[in-house]
Amino acid sequence: MNVEVHSIYTLKRLDSGLSGFIFDEVPVNEYIKDYSKYEIAKEYEKTFDISTWRFYMAFEGEKPVGAATVAGPTENNYMLSGRKETCGYV
Repeated sequence: MNVEVHSIYTLKRLDSGLSGFIFDEVPVNEYIKDYSKYEIAKEYEKTFDISTWRFYMAFEGEKPVGAATVAGPTENNYMLSGRKETCGYV
């Protein structure tokens, strides 16, 4: 759950988003972000029914370089203004 951060992406909307989006990569001072201090992914199923969730990992060779969790409709999960589906990323 440790991620090396070298840059971040900013999002620019074209025509208020109607014409799409542009992601700009912005370099930052490198640092390590430790996501394990916020939550532990293997604990999700103790709290939620994760049968509609999907987990993805990105690798550069053998090294993990990114991850994403996409949560489908889930009872008792209302992180986004009352919506039942959420999307988390690293």
